[in-house]
Amino acid sequence: MLLSLGRAPVELTAQQVHRLVAGPSLSSVRRSLERLARSGVVLERVLGQARGYSLNQQHLLAGAIREIAHATEELYSRIAQSLDTWPVSVAGCVLFGSAARGEMGDSSDIDLLILVDNESAAVQAESVAYELSRQVEAWTGVPADVVVWTRGQENPGAILDNIAGEGKTIYGDPREIRGILRGIRGTTSGQGEDRAS
Repeated sequence: MLLSLGRAPVELTAQQVHRLVAGPSLSSVRRSLERLARSGVVLERVLGQARGYSLNQQHLLAGAIREIAHATEELYSRIAQSLDTWPVSVAGCVLFGSAARGEMGDSSDIDLLILVDNESAAVQAESVAYELSRQVEAWTGVPADVVVWTRGQENPGAILDNIAGEGKTIYGDPREIRGILRGIRGTTSGQGEDRAS
């Protein structure tokens, strides 16, 4: 709940917070918000029949709560900054797997797909991909698996459907990335152009 309030630029009602935090019942959300308001971390304001809740920006912990609430965006930003320093042009980076679905558990890792133009670029990218995986693990405490594909990747297997269906583009143009993945799918199914030419 605190993270939802830490991300919100405006007051939220208990119902709005309930929609943002999957799991607890509305009555549990209300009780928790009331408890947080009594402790001073959250501000509560009467809005007609409802009550509005917001993070108390003056509270000593407000900055830490905001940082935690925006940790995912910070991770994406750090990955993008790292990719900008690579010796090869990266077309895109896609987060996939349990991290993309928001279902990470104790044994989960962070799966990243890096897309580059050709085999020569892939060789260069693979030489620095380990460093990115090491950085992501240092930033998050979670192991990272970095996979490098080319625009014409052959036979990626069932993982392609997983990436195309649930992947989140965190670097590059999402439309271009979808197009690249469609092209790979077309090549895999024999629909793509003959790459020998």
